[in-house]
Amino acid sequence: MFAPLVHGLARRVTGDAEAARDVTQEVFAGLWERPLAFDPERGSLRGWLATLAHRRAVDWVRRESRRRRPPSAPHP
Repeated sequence: MFAPLVHGLARRVTGDAEAARDVTQEVFAGLWERPLAFDPERGSLRGWLATLAHRRAVDWVRRESRRRRPPSAPHP
């Protein structure tokens, strides 16, 4: 039900189909492992999953940015 939302958001943020699939899997695996982390009093499941997807996708982008950055020159 929410997979298209999570995957679409991850795809827009990462710009990478494989990364979006990984993020989607991480989000739903996290929900499966810790279902009580969701608090319906704080918002909808849809909104919570979208927030998780966005955060994980941004984390992926940051990791990739660091990984692709050339090593900095040593300081004297």
